[in-house]
Amino acid sequence: MIPSQSDIQSSAPNPADELAFIRKVMQDSRRTAVDNGMNYIFWGVWASLGAIASYISSVYQWKIGLYLWGGVISVGWVISWLIVRRGRQKAGTTSLANNVLGAVWMGCGIAMSLIGFVGSMTVLGTGITGVLSIITGTGFYISGLVYGSLWLRYYAAIGWWLGGVLMFCFPGRHVILMLAAEMLLFQLVPGVILYRRWKSEQSEA
Repeated sequence: MIPSQSDIQSSAPNPADELAFIRKVMQDSRRTAVDNGMNYIFWGVWASLGAIASYISSVYQWKIGLYLWGGVISVGWVISWLIVRRGRQKAGTTSLANNVLGAVWMGCGIAMSLIGFVGSMTVLGTGITGVLSIITGTGFYISGLVYGSLWLRYYAAIGWWLGGVLMFCFPGRHVILMLAAEMLLFQLVPGVILYRRWKSEQSEA
């Protein structure tokens, strides 16, 4: 049986319904996807400490960079997972926006881990930090869009992107200190602001 024109039109996606769904997701993200920022705060502090330790080991030629970052990333993944797990247990539910953001940062984290370890053993050298900065900026840009937050979308994302460009233009041992500065300015600071927003929402709930 050949479907009629009216059947085809009735089964076709309704742009108004799709727009309403997108708006609902964005409203939901503003209410529930604004997490407590603890993951941002943790990585901002933890990775900056790792970068400083890596710089010191480079200055003194201790040759432990790969092992150092292996420990930093491994411990970081575990603690990050525990933070997410605890947050979801407290909330008792999750949203589509939460799942999207989780997938974005999981993908960015896997990509950065592969680049960091494989790249350090092949051809990237000090260019690794620039690549990591560009990827992190992209993650913040997408997160800012989902959160509906212009400051997160532009302050953090552009900060990471500009930092990555500077690392490419001015390579050398010092780029690891630039990475530590980026972690504090564009990872820790957004985390603190998100935490304050979360506390505000909790008090209004």
